[in-house]
Amino acid sequence: KELSQDERVIESLVRRINQREEERLYPLKQQEEGLLKEIEEVEKKIKNLVSVLAEGGARKFPSIKKELENLENKKKVLEFDLEGIRLSIQKERQERFEAKIVLDTLRNFVQKIETVSVEDRPRLFQYLIKDILYGKDEIEVNIFYLPSPEVIKTGSILNSKWLPGQDSNLRPSG
Repeated sequence: KELSQDERVIESLVRRINQREEERLYPLKQQEEGLLKEIEEVEKKIKNLVSVLAEGGARKFPSIKKELENLENKKKVLEFDLEGIRLSIQKERQERFEAKIVLDTLRNFVQKIETVSVEDRPRLFQYLIKDILYGKDEIEVNIFYLPSPEVIKTGSILNSKWLPGQDSNLRPSG
């Protein structure tokens, strides 16, 4: 509740989260740069070989044609890898947090929690909290994505069993 009342704390928290996410992107960006450089080198080699072929080297040096085909294939593979890295970077960037959305979600969560009976709250928190890490200076609570407000309001997750039952052979069912 206290956290949902302090916008500055949320903004600071979101900035730190986004900074960590940006740091996670660093290796992907390094891979992207490496692939771009490698593609550039391959393209230079291709241009050189094309120049030799244009001057009539195809008949004199059949290995040049073979090398050109190999370089073209290598370039295609590198471009494919580059596209994959760029998609990964794009996906990671889409997961950035915005302070207003986090604050609104947190406030909505606090409102919905208050509609759940005090006896059912511990089970709800078991369902929502992934883990809690604590150290000397801070506590970190990692939560699963929140279910829809209707699920919390109706308490349907509270009525579900935490662990599956057993079948007739004493194995987990469900």
